[in-house]
Amino acid sequence: YETWGVAPTLHAKHDLFGIESRLDAGFRAHFENQHREMIRGNSPNARDGKLVVKIERFADGYSGFVQNKFIWNDWTLTPGVRVESVSYERKNLLNGTAGQSSLTEILPSFAMTYSPIDEATLFFGIHRGFAPPRVEDAVYNDTGGSAEIGPEISWNTEFGIRARPTAGVKTELTYFHNDFDALTVLGTVGGGTVPVAQGK
Repeated sequence: YETWGVAPTLHAKHDLFGIESRLDAGFRAHFENQHREMIRGNSPNARDGKLVVKIERFADGYSGFVQNKFIWNDWTLTPGVRVESVSYERKNLLNGTAGQSSLTEILPSFAMTYSPIDEATLFFGIHRGFAPPRVEDAVYNDTGGSAEIGPEISWNTEFGIRARPTAGVKTELTYFHNDFDALTVLGTVGGGTVPVAQGK
């Protein structure tokens, strides 16, 4: 397995809109290579055998984000957006087949806090959740076919309160809600069909 990448980020304070603000932006490039072999022996003590799997899998991921925190009196408002782009490739070196797939998603977010007193902060946040499919699921069979598997997508919401009622004591109460538009569940790999199910 080989994995490498780069992730530069930018942080800046400004008052471009006449409001105290903090800008965060960044970019990420991520690369993975997998070289996989399976050798099947004919006994529990075998140290050699028949080569039954020889596969190469590749995944390239690119991501960028920007968000700006607006600070106004006791309020902060933080809109943001992230873009994810992932591409996959799989090669079966035993029979020469190959397949590839790719996807891109735009993921918005919004967060807000309100601190009417120094000892307490109310907060709220919502963002679009995202998890790409695995290479072996998106490019799934020995004929080089690509399955129509999208990413796992959700809306994730939280709100709550953080408080410091007295010196040395911190409390937090939070409500979380995750609503999946698409959740991927792996099925039997040996069934001969696409080994996944996906839905709400």
